[in-house]
Amino acid sequence: MKNGEDITKTISKEKLLQIVDLNSEKIEQMTDVQLQNYTKALSTAANLFPIHKEKLEGAFREMDYAPMLQWLKAIKNSLSKIHADNLASDCERQIELNQDLNNIRHEKLRTFLDYFLSTSTMLFSDILTIQEELEIESFELRYKQEAGLERIREKLLTVTELNPNKVENMTDEQLYGFIEALTAFQEHFPSQEIGLRDALKSKNYTFVLKWLVAIEETLEKIHADSLAETCRNQININKNLANIRHERLEAYISYFLKSLSLLSDDIKMLNLPKRETNEPSDNVETEAGVEVITPGVSSSSKTILAVNKTRFFLENLKVALDGSGRKLVGATQSRSALEYLKTDKPDLFILDDDLPEIKGYAFARKIREMGHTAPIIFLTGDITKEYMVKAMSWGVADFIIKPIDTKNVREKVAKHMK
Repeated sequence: MKNGEDITKTISKEKLLQIVDLNSEKIEQMTDVQLQNYTKALSTAANLFPIHKEKLEGAFREMDYAPMLQWLKAIKNSLSKIHADNLASDCERQIELNQDLNNIRHEKLRTFLDYFLSTSTMLFSDILTIQEELEIESFELRYKQEAGLERIREKLLTVTELNPNKVENMTDEQLYGFIEALTAFQEHFPSQEIGLRDALKSKNYTFVLKWLVAIEETLEKIHADSLAETCRNQININKNLANIRHERLEAYISYFLKSLSLLSDDIKMLNLPKRETNEPSDNVETEAGVEVITPGVSSSSKTILAVNKTRFFLENLKVALDGSGRKLVGATQSRSALEYLKTDKPDLFILDDDLPEIKGYAFARKIREMGHTAPIIFLTGDITKEYMVKAMSWGVADFIIKPIDTKNVREKVAKHMK
């Protein structure tokens, strides 16, 4: 394969025919070339829809009907291009009925828009799910055709902290999962470092040990066996909190975190591609795609729903909230979270503002549309005033800045769960 050549995969007819709002007859008659162009059209329409929807709803709230009809036409055009013919026809009919701006019946139009936008949102959510599956397939194809598994193994074997025997003996699928674990460690290590340093500084040794346990589990997953072993030894040595020697523990943690930082930098230098994973983790209770992170907490306790694309964040959040008496449930997909919200009512939301299937603002709005009124806290790396003001207009109550700080998380949660 030539350098720079784009590897693309086309959505199969079989998957497309599962989406009921698309015209199945037109899809079945497509040639391979038409199907490839149709895949691109679906991606474009899915990216444009949240923008069109936001503009349409804004114009409707302001009773500014002329631009509202223009945005409705824009959505109709997108639906026509992807052969969502029934929805496009419904949209066209409403445009014709409301051409006379002086005779628009606001409440009647509201009823239509509620139905139309809800149905369109579900359509594009289905499309985004298929696209996510396609990205996973493209990831594997890109690796096999461009880099090659043996080349990947060679890169990984240059990282001295990783167990070479385990890397060499991995199957192809195990290697893909290993790459995901390494990338997740590299991205979320800063949060663990902050939590451990803060606990040590305040001499909260209970939390020091909890962070060490969380990091040791992470090191086990990425087969950094020698570092994991030293971590286990320190956990065992310091189990008796009354006999901890602060200076000695401080010296170890300084060495340990420096070693982890170097490991994180080595992984970053490999430039490993990312692939989202939805495989369930071990020792976690699962309910409707939502993980109960603190199963030992009383069922009557107040509940926090955290949605983030990686479980490493959920594990870090568990440590940060340990001992608070709150029930923490988590999801790595917005679809799973929405299913959970049909039957359960959490007391607080902690949402990543950049989920793979849906942008944070759209997810926040969907939560409100479902009737949930609990405060929403965004996990974000964007701390500009402009962004925060905009986020608050979406219903966001507060922010946790990446990487997470244990003290800050506990304060934010306490503030909004009074």
